[in-house]
Amino acid sequence: MQSPYHRLVLSIIPRLLTNLDRDGNSPTYGCFDRNFWHYKIRDFASAILQQSALTLALVYKHNFQGNIYYEKKIIKEYAIAAINYWTKIQHRDGSFNEYFWMEHSIPSTAFSLYALCETCEVLNYFPKKVLISMKNACKFLQKNSETGALNQEIAAIAAIQFVGKLMENKQITAIAQNKINRILEKENDEGWFTEYGGVDVGYLSVSLDFLIRYFELSNDFRVLQSARRIINFLKYFIHPDGSLGGEYGTRNTEYFLPYGFEFMKKYEPICYEIIPTLFSYINQPHYDNMSMDERYILHYTSHSYVKALLIYTNGKSDRKLPYVNNFTQIFDESKLIIHSTKCYYFIVSVLKGGVFKVISKKNYQTTIDCGYKIIVGEKIYVSEWPNLTNSFIMKDDCVEINAQFKKVRYYVQNPFLLSIVKALSFIFGIKVIKFLKKNLIFSDKKYSSMALKRRFELKRDRILIEDTIYCEKKGIVKACNQLSMRYSPSSRFYQINTLDNQTGVHSYTIEGVKKIKKEILFSEIS
Repeated sequence: MQSPYHRLVLSIIPRLLTNLDRDGNSPTYGCFDRNFWHYKIRDFASAILQQSALTLALVYKHNFQGNIYYEKKIIKEYAIAAINYWTKIQHRDGSFNEYFWMEHSIPSTAFSLYALCETCEVLNYFPKKVLISMKNACKFLQKNSETGALNQEIAAIAAIQFVGKLMENKQITAIAQNKINRILEKENDEGWFTEYGGVDVGYLSVSLDFLIRYFELSNDFRVLQSARRIINFLKYFIHPDGSLGGEYGTRNTEYFLPYGFEFMKKYEPICYEIIPTLFSYINQPHYDNMSMDERYILHYTSHSYVKALLIYTNGKSDRKLPYVNNFTQIFDESKLIIHSTKCYYFIVSVLKGGVFKVISKKNYQTTIDCGYKIIVGEKIYVSEWPNLTNSFIMKDDCVEINAQFKKVRYYVQNPFLLSIVKALSFIFGIKVIKFLKKNLIFSDKKYSSMALKRRFELKRDRILIEDTIYCEKKGIVKACNQLSMRYSPSSRFYQINTLDNQTGVHSYTIEGVKKIKKEILFSEIS
């Protein structure tokens, strides 16, 4: 049976194989980091890319329509080579690198451990050295928990549970059970897990994906209840054109993992609407091979798509996705507001100072607005930095948001800084990553006295925007259209729907108060 996944899955496999060192005589045979083994522009291999071993194992093992890789001996050999190479690049404490040398990365350890466990199970490959590596990775994940990006902690839980299953070790599964008890307590009442200070749509789909994988290993039905809450939250952030997420989330992501949705069809029928809607966007010709860089194809996306293909079921739901209705929804905890009319679907983040995305329901034209930058001399301040003190008032169809600007900076890598990071990583290990996150993601700068008041009048066929900017210094104000300055590696993938963004990159001088008015018009569906 042809599924929405077939074309995408079959187009991904050659890309994976190109990134794999397939030379059996090479010392890096089985490595998926082409920048390391082939281009030689990196001096270590990123272990998180070894997840692609699972994708190869799945296409080797399962015969589905168009699968030319089924039972091809060479594909099995490549997957095994990837497993063996993973053991070679493990640190003594059980961890692996992702972005930096001697990084001791939690996500690289968690995601690669899960993928390699399932790869070994699919291929029935369990040499002693691999089992030892898995056990050591579990020890690292037991000692080191992720508290800012909870999708990583959920992946760690699934990975540890898998190791306990493979080794029939109740002590290891107890580690996973203790962690899942703590993580379920952290789920927000709205149905999300925090991602660096708030909700992020793409990473919430990752959390869903690995919660389901943990459920399959543990049969812990509490996880299904959590998954249901996630789905009934995420459904609001699937747009009329089939895209989802974006800059209104804390990490700006616009991709998703499908396996959790596909699995949950039997528990939440709305998933029968979610999958075809999402793939109506992905399976367009201009989105071929996904508008995503190689790293995230090699990451967890590819095996999620294959696993979803293998369990795909066709069907319909008597429920519709929220975007088809006319309504206003306020999510107080995530500080997101949605307003849907016959003409458009509007999502705005109070947390991020009025960052919004609006999609026309007639022609899917998309407008993204990330607020403003104020440039004073060589200093840059932005209004879109997440801030829990931002406030809003909503009356009838008018929303007023008050936000502060925060000082930020562009980081440009150079040999000196990279050498410093390497030296500190060698001395301090995982502590360096916490320092880098503080500077790259959170920014330790205080919010300034500069302020932004955004007022949206949400009419049936138009949105009127009045922005008032307060700045006691003389500077330049620049409108920001679509690219958030908050650092997130898994963002900034090009989206075709941004070609006609109506938020222009305009500049204004300011000293005191500046008012800026905008209007976005929409045609009604006939």
